Amino acid sequence: MVTEADGIPEAADLKPYVDIAYLHLVPRDACSGSDWPVCELAGGYSEVCGALSRASESLSATEKAQLFGGTASSFYRLDR
Repeated sequence: MVTEADGIPEAADLKPYVDIAYLHLVPRDACSGSDWPVCELAGGYSEVCGALSRASESLSATEKAQLFGGTASSFYRLDR
């Protein structure tokens, strides 16, 4: 999504998409991802991740843990 934004992504640009995803997904199924290094066209990696982190501030600590690694770890069975 960030490469479709006009300039460096802001949390306000991503928040509507985070909200919609959480309306339609069970929180434990949500997972963040990127198209790095293509997202570098819109801003640095830390800027992109920071914008998503700020856009997801309304999520609980558990939901954020799932979004930023827990779901991927479980799906790819990295915890085994």
